Amino acid sequence: MSRSKRTKIFEINEKKYRFDCSNFIFIFEEYRVKEKISKTKLQLLLSEKINVSSDAIHNWLYKLNGPVSIELIVALADFFSLDSYFQLLYEVKEQEIERNAVSMYSNLQIESLKRVYDAIIEFLHEFYKTGGFTTALWYEFYHKGVKDPVDAIYDYVENQLDKVHLVLQKECFYLHNTKIYEELEYYCDNDLYDTFDGKLDYAYRFEAYAEGNPTTEDDYNKALNKINTIMKDCIYRIQQ
Repeated sequence: MSRSKRTKIFEINEKKYRFDCSNFIFIFEEYRVKEKISKTKLQLLLSEKINVSSDAIHNWLYKLNGPVSIELIVALADFFSLDSYFQLLYEVKEQEIERNAVSMYSNLQIESLKRVYDAIIEFLHEFYKTGGFTTALWYEFYHKGVKDPVDAIYDYVENQLDKVHLVLQKECFYLHNTKIYEELEYYCDNDLYDTFDGKLDYAYRFEAYAEGNPTTEDDYNKALNKINTIMKDCIYRIQQ
């Protein structure tokens, strides 16, 4: 029998567990047959004993959800005289958490997140290939006869950042009620801005090693790792 993926995750001794609906059903039925009582009567008896509604017991039996606290699982184990409440739990692997967390987003939200992520990656790619919005762009504007290449670079970068913000604003339609949208807003307003803030002077990148300033690669990797962490962490937290 399949296990429910809608049950809460409990962390015990640095391991993660879910309520084992399948084993609960087996124990429930075994107890019912042994005591020779009806399913309905046992549901009522159990609900009174552990102080939850009969509907809650019904939901657990049909794998719609599970107990919301370890205390309830301990109470179930006591009622059925189990050797350990761990008989009503199973260990969850990290892959299951990530796989099933994603499924809790709608398909439209998943596609929306991908569009925001792609826009951010395009910005970071442009940042990296232009030497941190300096070397390649500076030469490009200089050879075009631009009087102040640095001002032109700032205008160019602001335009690139505006493109990311525009995508994020459009995706608010799908993501406005999710925690990750707030994090993406903060990331775009702060982390992406930090990649180039105060670093668009052509000389800055050339003197980066001598002055101990972060290189283009340093800033790129920092911003890339942060957005990847946001995406990964949101998958985990949505199950909590």
